[in-house]
Amino acid sequence: MAGYFDKGIVMTGPFAVAASYPADIKFIAENIQERDSHVTEHRAYEGMLVYVKSEQQTYQLKKGNIWEEFGSNTDAIQANVENSLTS
Repeated sequence: MAGYFDKGIVMTGPFAVAASYPADIKFIAENIQERDSHVTEHRAYEGMLVYVKSEQQTYQLKKGNIWEEFGSNTDAIQANVENSLTS
């Protein structure tokens, strides 16, 4: 049964496949080099999320083929604390 996994998707027939992302893609990479291969082998798209096991981190592909740690932009998080208790 293990031989059936990691073979990719093969499509045949007289039809066109329209999608906003590649049909045969891994969203989990073993290391940074495997993550970067999505870009170099034209399997990536802007906004794509990839979890890298060796880093234990999820990355998002930004414009210009730049990977950014997903969820690490703490500047965008704001907290408003108001003490409105009366006794």
